[in-house]
Amino acid sequence: MHHIRLMRTTLNLRAEAMLLIKSRARQRRVSLGEAASELICNGASGRTLRVKVKNGIPLARNDGVPMTSEEVAAATGAE
Repeated sequence: MHHIRLMRTTLNLRAEAMLLIKSRARQRRVSLGEAASELICNGASGRTLRVKVKNGIPLARNDGVPMTSEEVAAATGAE
């Protein structure tokens, strides 16, 4: 069993970081804090987006959540 310890803090974030957090929170239907935690933990652990490719075309997820433009860019190698 995992025990999750919540900690409140204040961060000064760049505007683009806040936009990413808000986008993640909206698409996953979680709080801003949870979205920020996911992004930080995924980034720190080196996890990358895994996208299935069929005939050279990245396939969308099948979880009912639209892919973000950041995920599309990561999957296609676009910037």
